Amino acid sequence: MRLHPEHRSRLLSLRCLITPDGLRIAGSVGVAPVSIDDAATPMSAPCVWDLKEDGTYGEPVVLPYPKLDWTNRVPQYVMGLDISADGKTVIGQITDYQGMMHTIIYFTLNDENKWEYHNNFQSLANPNNVQLPEYPGEAPEQPQVADFMTEENKASYNEALQAWQNTCTWDPDTYPNFEDYMSADELAAYNAAMDEYQTKFQAWEEASNAFYAALESCGGTDMVFNNVILSRDGKTAYSSAQISEDDPLSWFPVDKFTPVKFDLTNGTHTMYPLDNILISAIADDGTIMGASQSATEPQQAYVYLPGSTEPITLMDYFKTRDAQTYAWMQENMLHDYEAYDPETYEPVMIEDYPFTGVPRVTPDLKLVATSSANYWDIASSAICFSYILPDSSTGAVNGVAADKLIDEANAPVYNAQGILVGRGTEALRNLPAGIYVIGSRKVIK
Repeated sequence: MRLHPEHRSRLLSLRCLITPDGLRIAGSVGVAPVSIDDAATPMSAPCVWDLKEDGTYGEPVVLPYPKLDWTNRVPQYVMGLDISADGKTVIGQITDYQGMMHTIIYFTLNDENKWEYHNNFQSLANPNNVQLPEYPGEAPEQPQVADFMTEENKASYNEALQAWQNTCTWDPDTYPNFEDYMSADELAAYNAAMDEYQTKFQAWEEASNAFYAALESCGGTDMVFNNVILSRDGKTAYSSAQISEDDPLSWFPVDKFTPVKFDLTNGTHTMYPLDNILISAIADDGTIMGASQSATEPQQAYVYLPGSTEPITLMDYFKTRDAQTYAWMQENMLHDYEAYDPETYEPVMIEDYPFTGVPRVTPDLKLVATSSANYWDIASSAICFSYILPDSSTGAVNGVAADKLIDEANAPVYNAQGILVGRGTEALRNLPAGIYVIGSRKVIK
């Protein structure tokens, strides 16, 4: 299926992922004008772009997707959010009709080179297996009195209304009534239409109450919007569940988060304990990284080691893995900051808090990149601080394996300004820290 030409420009500003070889991009495109009215299609659809021989990408190819959500209504969005290394699996989300529930969907390229979708994780939205009644749609439209009046009678009524407004007394007893300006036949037609409307509305209200009561009893778990990561082999996906809990310090429930692992090979899922962590990255060996979510504390980076559902802090991860990086983190990422006691609202100084932020990681775990909001250096104009944390235990040179970066001994090395600063592996080793381009690839040293 190809995107209709009139919709090609309506690309959505969502995540857009590319395979390592650059041959295929996954993402989403708009398939209908954005509207608050009901429509026969969602506002976005998953798609892929394929690289052509001339080095440009072709038109987006819209992937097949379900036309109805788990409630049997038209979804708001169907999105493609990540792609496997071989470009044959795309993971995405469906946002339901009301925009209240996000579920996982994935797409695969079959042996006939045709895309197909798999929607077998919908049970998270309805674990109680509630049989939903048919959705009654929007409420019937109420008749308008003016639609039953002649133009002459409407003009007479409008004159009376204007005169009432000009008195500036705003007396409700003298407010002009429509029926005083309608003929007997007009009034009879209007009353008949209202009787019919009242009957239809009562039936719709009963059906609507039944539908929403059943919907509320489904007991579903929502996945965080736009938070889906696919393993490079296309066999496992990860997202974060969003669960509301009562908060003794608030009038309203608070949302908490936990990772969910989806096995695409057998259609099963595993929900982790609720430690209020939102996932941000995964590695090839199954290591998961994420960040704490708290209304009272800055974000901290956490790590789930392969096979474990218990998180450890990023600092503890490096403490047992790479003493050199851990020592650097101890010296540079622990800061004092002023907070407020949530019960007394009095200021309190928090000492040596680990500002490890939101982590990202390369698939081979050789580099971790984090960013943390600046709560400690109030004299600085910086909004956040970012860090590149190399894992020297893997034998990398400054966090990047030089033999994988430079295939030719004489490969040119450029600085961020595009100036040639040397050639080959030795040039990279001897340069100061910074951003460099080797050949045509940007490298953070």
